[in-house]
Amino acid sequence: SVADADPVAAARVLPALAVGHCYHPDAGVAAGLLERAQEVAEQTGDTDVLADVLIGRLITYSGVCSLSEQTLTWVAQLEALRHSRSREDTVIAHSVATMAAMNLGDVAGARRYLLAGIAGSEELRLPVLRAQLRWMEAVLAMWAGDFAEAQRHHAIAAHVHEQTELYEAGSGLLATASLLREKGGPVDPRWEDLRADRESGGQGMVGVVRTALLTIASGPGARAEAADMLRAWAETSDRGHIWTTLGHETLLAHLAAEHRLDGYAEPLLAALTPYRERIAVIGQVGLAGPVALATARLHAVLGDVARARVDLVTARALAERTGGAPTVLRCRLLECELTESPTERAAAAQALAGDAAAAGMDWVAASAHALAAS
Repeated sequence: SVADADPVAAARVLPALAVGHCYHPDAGVAAGLLERAQEVAEQTGDTDVLADVLIGRLITYSGVCSLSEQTLTWVAQLEALRHSRSREDTVIAHSVATMAAMNLGDVAGARRYLLAGIAGSEELRLPVLRAQLRWMEAVLAMWAGDFAEAQRHHAIAAHVHEQTELYEAGSGLLATASLLREKGGPVDPRWEDLRADRESGGQGMVGVVRTALLTIASGPGARAEAADMLRAWAETSDRGHIWTTLGHETLLAHLAAEHRLDGYAEPLLAALTPYRERIAVIGQVGLAGPVALATARLHAVLGDVARARVDLVTARALAERTGGAPTVLRCRLLECELTESPTERAAAAQALAGDAAAAGMDWVAASAHALAAS
């Protein structure tokens, strides 16, 4: 076999094949290729070859939330190798680590990896990686509620990406949709032309973008489309974990809660509950907030106020610990909704409406106003 004849070549080709299979419905295909690569690399004992396999793992599972902890272990292993291309590889590793750390709720850690990655990408003149990291700077700015800063990073990242062969409009669309959702609009009518592709159960980039925007849309048309998207998701049997999965399912949970489509609450809770301590990031471009806020809203829709409150405490504590000001406002909105006393609810909602408007979160402000008046 090739592995026997030229183990170094095999250990380099196999991870590349794994990266090429990262969207394969059978996750075992990429995993098998990487295991084989690891075996061959260990036989060579060559640190450069071992590094290639680790980079293959990091790229194959880049942004995949089910492997966030494992990702940070691989990053540490790569840093310890001190191989010949370690400077370039470390920038890639730090870039991937930003998503894993953020997903695990370690916002300070994500920021540390981000700063190290930026320094490395600028020193080594790696413009594509720098652009990727700029999208991530915008995600951190969104988390903190600095929407103007997020928009500034988006403009620069899109400009750099357009000058490379790798540019796909999807990154910009998803980044813009995330920002629109945080602010609560206004949604340009041209976004209406975007339609999710049925094949992927809406997991494709456009499906995720539509889902994000529908969480801040109202009216019978929006509700009908939301029901369609949730049905498409529920009918997709082979949902592998890819980089959009957790963010998409978190947004779908908000969609089900927003439009009170409670028939989808149970399957969404089954998918999301294992990740309820996490922040749902979508690659380095999108943000869907703490998973626990989404599960809290689903429990509330099902009438289980006690469980809704437990998850709400988790979400709010995570946001307060990590400076997630917009999330704190969203948590306060659900707290208002769960307040039984009409006078207390109206007073809390009125105060929230003012704070949300001041923070530039129009959708939360409007929802709070409506609650205060109800």
